[in-house]
Amino acid sequence: MTINERFGKIIRILYGGNKSAFASAIGVTPSVVDNITGKRQGNPSFEVIEKVSALAEVNIEWLITGKGEAFEFRSEEERRAQDIRRTSEVEIKLIEMLSTKDDTIRQQAEDIGRLKERINQLERRLEKTAGGANIEHTANAG
Repeated sequence: MTINERFGKIIRILYGGNKSAFASAIGVTPSVVDNITGKRQGNPSFEVIEKVSALAEVNIEWLITGKGEAFEFRSEEERRAQDIRRTSEVEIKLIEMLSTKDDTIRQQAEDIGRLKERINQLERRLEKTAGGANIEHTANAG
């Protein structure tokens, strides 16, 4: 059985053959599904496979390789537990991203502080240099 046929099986069993309902469930246009299951028989993109993996009933290993059982019907408690694990993974990734952003902001703030101090030093040096300038040979325009 090809991956295209496996997509067709998912649509027949879970969506009663309704390709539009399947497309809506995974968040793609019906034409994407038709390109995979219709006459064209195109290979699904990674993005489409990833979206199908969000369907709790579908065994992704079976979808990709044809090995194992097609569906993994789980109890509501198992689905909730999986959703919590997915949420936790997303939260961990978001916290890591925020931590990296905070580190970047902290480093930039330190750089800004050093630059401001350098500007102050240069302004003081300029004042001293300008104050001690020799004006003997300067033309008097007045």
